[in-house]
Amino acid sequence: MPAWEFAPAGPIIAGLLVVLLSATGSYAALVVTGPGPAATPVGSPAPTSATETASPSATVSVPPEETPVMTPSAWRSADIDRLMLAVPKALAGSCTILSPAISDPLRSADAIAAVNCHAAGSPQEVTYELLPDTPATQSGYRARVASSSVVPGSSGCWNGRPGEVDYSYGRALCWIDAAAGLTRVVWMDERVRVLASAAATPGDLQALVDWWWNAAMLQPNPTSAGLTPDEQFVMDQVPGWLRPSCKAYDAAADAAAHAGVADPVGDLGAIDCLPNDTLIEDVGWFRFTTPAALQAWYGRRIAQVGVSASSGGCLDGTPGETAWSAGRIACYRRASNNRAAIRWINERAGLYGALNATNPDLPALVTWWQDGGLP
Repeated sequence: MPAWEFAPAGPIIAGLLVVLLSATGSYAALVVTGPGPAATPVGSPAPTSATETASPSATVSVPPEETPVMTPSAWRSADIDRLMLAVPKALAGSCTILSPAISDPLRSADAIAAVNCHAAGSPQEVTYELLPDTPATQSGYRARVASSSVVPGSSGCWNGRPGEVDYSYGRALCWIDAAAGLTRVVWMDERVRVLASAAATPGDLQALVDWWWNAAMLQPNPTSAGLTPDEQFVMDQVPGWLRPSCKAYDAAADAAAHAGVADPVGDLGAIDCLPNDTLIEDVGWFRFTTPAALQAWYGRRIAQVGVSASSGGCLDGTPGETAWSAGRIACYRRASNNRAAIRWINERAGLYGALNATNPDLPALVTWWQDGGLP
């Protein structure tokens, strides 16, 4: 398909005893970490099918509820299974089960399961912890905010600066841990009672935030129509005449043409449309449910393409950036091929739009955008 907008982009008690695993062998790709460099293979999680819903825009599959019971030396297999369902598939094969013994200040004493994952060839690693209930998840998160010295609700994060924000599934904390020489992101996903902490070195906080959102976040399940709830939301906003040409955005397919350009940070899903029009290369939208994330991404993106904020023009067919009735819009010609392009945000609908032309005719592209009834 044609390319579109972006590329996806302690000491532990010595001699940890491994308890008998369940007869189902539900740990087939994980290992238990111990005090030494070696690790013992113990199996891969077998997902189950119950569903929890915590937001109108996404559902997450989790095993049935059970009363947490933890032995002194190991987690229950059912809780590890539950937790592994919250780990993105691309990371799951890299995960190791952590000991219940607490030696890391960023671990929660209330956790009922914990794993650490590290993507191959990546400087980032992430620890996921399952908490017994929502209050414990929130309490553990608040403790981490307090220990970071970051002011709650101080914004940041999305723009690569230290801060604390709300996001679509809970809250997130981003800061530079100078004592440890690390950048860190901590977040809680209230849908599944997961508290997670990502870290990286060297200290590029924006790079870690980008990785957190696009590689470490839990993704919702597709609907029967093959779209996630958020992709379906975007599809429903598209004018009827354009909808037949649209499908879920494929970041992997887009990567070849836009290597090194990050995917949006803070979005929940996107669609890509390929209308039968000689002027149009493609048009698509990303959905954001956090206004601050939408605005931060738009500001970051227009800076990347060299458009100055509030420079005027655009709606008259000339390059520039200005306001429109539902948000902001930027018009320019792409440096890579001199083709006309428009980027805009609809703050009412929480959408970021991208429209690319097949030629340099910016006035014609603006007219197409205006006449199309696009959100």
